[in-house]
Amino acid sequence: MNEPPNTVCPSSTCRPGAKLFGIVLPDGHVALTSECIEVDREFAQIAHEGRPPEQRFRFASGCMEGACRQWTGKQCGLIDRLVAEHERQLGEVIPPVSLPECPIRPECRWYSQRGAQACSVCSVVVTDMALSDAALPREVALRRAHYRERTGISSEKSTPHSPSKARGSQ
Repeated sequence: MNEPPNTVCPSSTCRPGAKLFGIVLPDGHVALTSECIEVDREFAQIAHEGRPPEQRFRFASGCMEGACRQWTGKQCGLIDRLVAEHERQLGEVIPPVSLPECPIRPECRWYSQRGAQACSVCSVVVTDMALSDAALPREVALRRAHYRERTGISSEKSTPHSPSKARGSQ
């Protein structure tokens, strides 16, 4: 698939500038919004009270590529692992005949990489923010710091692209 010029990661964190595009339902599935909602500072601050916002919502933001622990050197390894795990536990990922409306699909890293297979597993992914930057390999932490410096992203509450887990397929 062709990669869009401004690729976004669909497993990002709640921070100003991120796009909220899904709501995690009580059963663990993600209901997509009809349009992205840009997260502002006030929303991010309120959302961080109580349970982590990544357990309640799905966020997208610019793909960090080499500054992300999921980057394999040429693509996102997370979506490949999620599809492989689904296939291991439940069998082949069979994309639906028609895909649900998704406000980030045209720029989604996972969709550009795996097509409809990514959409099939995306609805059960809830970002797990349990790991901090301290758990990163040194070279990834350095690339991430450089990325934050370049983009002006604060390190406070912005550990984007921590491993995600596919809920409901464990």
